[in-house]
Amino acid sequence: MDIQDVRDANLESKHHIEELRVEWSNDFGASRNAMHERHVLEQLRPRRNLKKLTVASYGGSEFPSWMKDPSFPIMTHLILKDGKRCKSLPALGQLSSLKVLHIEGLNGVSSIDEEFYGGIAKPFPSLEYLKFEEMAEWEYWFCPDAINEDSHVSRGAGNAGMPQTEVISRYGVATIAKTTCEWLRRSKIAAS
Repeated sequence: MDIQDVRDANLESKHHIEELRVEWSNDFGASRNAMHERHVLEQLRPRRNLKKLTVASYGGSEFPSWMKDPSFPIMTHLILKDGKRCKSLPALGQLSSLKVLHIEGLNGVSSIDEEFYGGIAKPFPSLEYLKFEEMAEWEYWFCPDAINEDSHVSRGAGNAGMPQTEVISRYGVATIAKTTCEWLRRSKIAAS
């Protein structure tokens, strides 16, 4: 797929697309061009009425700018899967309607820091399900004060920052050595 094909598709003008799945080959050999894939994904910017987005086997080192702003007010489901070259996560905490966030196989991500929460006081106000899986390099997880203040999370329970959130983490995330997430420490999710 080249960039002109993506521009011609002009997803931003498509009013009826509510669900989008963007998937590359899962072969991360030398023929992959990380910069090209980033440009393609940048140009695929969908319309604001998107409810569900899946990005799979993406070969870029970071996600496009359109994923870093609160321009998707009704997005409820987001899956980022098998982005083996990704080094950071986009600012997702400001997606106010997000209910399901599944992050899997982003092996290059070593920390989840302030940027992930989008600079807002109470991130993820609608989140119900959060899953991290196969994050081999993940060592640090920062939690904003709003999440820690009233936190009483244990496996399957909610907290002030992420109400009624079921947190699931497994397969390669047991390496989290340092976190500011009080509820994560108490619930021993990092050791599961």
